[in-house]
This record gives sequence, structure tokens and C-alpha cells, in this order.
Amino acid sequence: MTSTIPLFFQNNPLIYKIKDAEISYFPDFFSQTKASNLLETLIKKIEWRQNTIKMYGKENPVPRLEAWYGDPGKSYAYSGIHMEPNPWTDELREIKQSIEVESGISFNSVLINYYRDGQDRVAWHSDDEKELGKNPVIGSVSFGAERTFKLRHKQYKENNLKQSIVLKNGSFLRNYLEITSGDGMNNFTKDYGGLKYGGRIDFLPFGLFTNMGQFRQADVMRERSLKLVVGFNYSFNNGISSRRGREGGQILYLDSLGNESLPDFIKMGADLMLKYKGFSLLGEYQSTTSIVPDNITQRVRNNGTTSPSFIINGEENIENYINNRMMLGSAYNLQLGYMFKNMFSLDARYTHIESDEFSFLNNGTFYNRPNYYTFGLSKYFARNYGFKIQAALTYVEVDDNSTYPQQTGDMNEPYQNIPYQGSEFLFRLISSFNF
Repeated sequence: MTSTIPLFFQNNPLIYKIKDAEISYFPDFFSQTKASNLLETLIKKIEWRQNTIKMYGKENPVPRLEAWYGDPGKSYAYSGIHMEPNPWTDELREIKQSIEVESGISFNSVLINYYRDGQDRVAWHSDDEKELGKNPVIGSVSFGAERTFKLRHKQYKENNLKQSIVLKNGSFLRNYLEITSGDGMNNFTKDYGGLKYGGRIDFLPFGLFTNMGQFRQADVMRERSLKLVVGFNYSFNNGISSRRGREGGQILYLDSLGNESLPDFIKMGADLMLKYKGFSLLGEYQSTTSIVPDNITQRVRNNGTTSPSFIINGEENIENYINNRMMLGSAYNLQLGYMFKNMFSLDARYTHIESDEFSFLNNGTFYNRPNYYTFGLSKYFARNYGFKIQAALTYVEVDDNSTYPQQTGDMNEPYQNIPYQGSEFLFRLISSFNF
């Protein structure tokens, strides 16, 4: 999982670096007058709840008042307490939009805690409820009296790995560096290998796009002034067990003692997006490489048995065999588009893939197609990108030694690969909903 790091801010943040995390703190995000007015309004208008929690067989009041607001359907539960979202108030929407502009992240819900006096509090906890997703991004805004915000590592709880931050009235706190298991965003089985470390930097020399448009391809908002974002990304996956780190346990290797030994997967790239009065330009480049451990001696077959054989092109070569099962190479993508005032969009895209000599991108059935030419027509039904219908026609150049699968009718060998040369046409009709 990666996140955006804006290079400019409304005010300079304080950066706190602790093990496996980096926190940015904006002590004067809202002016003191604005923060005090918001505090007074929120105390009066929010629909506060006095929840209770059961401990040792006895119901006890939670030592604070709480409220849950958010988008429709974004319910939340913790410790047996279930809350359905109240609709956003004008004040909450203002706060939400302010931190979205600053952070470049869209938030869909908020848990509001009202600490009435020095006796109200919250204990150590993790925002890891399933409703929030696997790696939620948390932004914390504080109004009123100064309070101490404490963080500690979930795995390593030594005192020197704790961090305390005194939150001022009108301050904003968010994390923007995340580390994941590296086995994919929805992996619910055993974790394989080490962690995945990813980061991204975006530079917006002419300011933020309208309505978070830096995260969308078409210029739905028809920017009145030139907008440009240039981004750089890098990730290091320490031991992957699939072709590119999106699944876990698909491809496994062992050392001479039978212990797992997995290759590392590195991805880096750059991209840019330009928008102006309905016109949009998108350019992307990505490159992937691997590091294969020299202690691998066995591979695990699909049926769970092991084999010491790593034959490729008639030769025994462990590194080349392993690389040939991974997505290794580089690619670039160029896209031009124009959004008409009636919210129809015309787009043209060219994609080129350059695979390494030993890479699954050379697989004749699934890939081995270096050039893609796409023309698209889209109709947007709202300027918040909520709903669109898109039709796209793609012309694909097919390299030599490519194949396509054909059914045989034989249950033992249901498919056979038929040699294929020339080109392919793909037509897609897509409807997209965003919430």
C-alpha cells in the first residue's frame, strides 16, 4: 500500500519519525478564532451519544461522548458498540474538505469524541476494525484544550518506541508513510516473505486540482487555469510469493533446509498529469526488477510437492527460471483526452510494454503483446466522478511465438495452446460507480 506526500502545505508541518511510521502534525491548521468557533458549533449541533461498554460482566459508560458521521452505508463498530452514520453537517464537511485538500486523501467518515473534562479519556487502541479496511489512513483534528496524543508500535512496545504529541486547538495530525505485508491488499491467509515498503511523492507546481482532480484522468471540472502534477513512486517488496506481489502463497521456493526463501520485487516509476479547459494529458512510466536469493534450491509445485529442477531453455538456471515467473520489465503509457461541456469525453491512449529477457511478460498466451492502441468515448453523469459509462476499442499488436487457448473437450487436458500471429481487437463497455 502507498500514499501521496504533497510537497507544499498551507503551513509547515512538524514531522515525527518512529519505527515503521512517519507522522505529520500541523499545529496551526485552523486559526484560533476559527477553531474556537467550530468547537462551540460542534458541541451544540452534534448528536452526541453516551455509549456503554461491558467489562467483567458489568455495563460501564464510555468515559467520553461519541458520535459517528459519514457517507451513507459507512457504519462502524468497536467493542460491541455499533453506530450508523449521521449525515455530514456543514461544519464537518468544511473540516473534511480542508484536510482533504491538504493531504490529497479522500475521507468517508469520522468518529467524534467529546472530552468534557479532565476525567474523560480514551485508552490505547488500534484503528483496525474491519469496516475501516486493511490499511486505513487516519486524520485527527483537535479543537479545544490542549491534549496529549500518544502513539506506540503495535509489535514493539518499548518506551523508546513511543511518541507523545501535544495537540493544540485547531491542529491536524495525519500519517503518510505506510508499510504492508506485501501479499496483496485483500490477503486473509498466511503472510509470506517480509514487508512491502512503498512511497510516493507528488509535486503540484500550480496548486491543487479542483475537486481532487489530480486523482482522476478526465478534466471533468474543466480547469480554468493550467494544472500539473508530477509524481514519483517506489516500492520494495521483501520476499514475494506471486508474480508481482498482489497475492500470497502462489509461488514458493525453499532453501536446502526446507525453509522459505523468496525473491525481492522492486518497482519504481514516474508519471505526470496536465489539465486545462477540458484537455488532459497523462504520461506514465514503470519499471520492475528482482533480487533472487542465492540459497534457493527447491521450488514448490502446485500440488504441494517439491522439485530441485529449474530448467529453462534447456538449461538449469535458478535465477532465470524464477525471473521468468515474475512480471519483470518496463512500460510507458501516453493518453490524450478532451472533455466537452456536455460531459462527453474522447480519449486516445498508446501503451508499450518492454519485457525483460526472462519475464512472465513474454508468456505467449497471456502477454507477449508489446503495443496497445486505444480509443475511448465516455459519458459522465456528474462532476463528482460518481457515475460514467465508457466504450473503448483497443488494437493490439501480437508478437511472434504467441498463442491462444482452445478448448479440447478432454477433461484431462481441457485446453491446448494454438499458435497465433497478427493482431487483436478488444472492445469494452464499462459502467463505473464511485462512492
